[in-house]
Amino acid sequence: MTPISTERIKDGLKSLIGKKFLYRTKYNGKVFGTIVDVGITHTMAFDPATENSIRKFIDMEKGRPTSETEETLPQGEPGPKWAGIKVEPFVISEADISYSLDEIYILTKYEE
Repeated sequence: MTPISTERIKDGLKSLIGKKFLYRTKYNGKVFGTIVDVGITHTMAFDPATENSIRKFIDMEKGRPTSETEETLPQGEPGPKWAGIKVEPFVISEADISYSLDEIYILTKYEE
């Protein structure tokens, strides 16, 4: 699998540092903040058989009992049938709270 380089995305997000934003709460409250840092979360997904093998391997490594006997990952078998990576950019406020970019409005005008 070829990893996705997200450094260019993160470098582009750095232009948001110092900007004001608005977060609307679930009950229509408003939280204003300033972006002090940015980051990216990586999430990987695989075909169901591979996910199951990974889950068993992690349970075995952590000493958790599994529903089956001590079964390790199949040796010598080809890799996953499919695999994918999802990247989710986020910002961190001055209150040290992270917000997904789809949760906030970057303010173009802000008067105190």
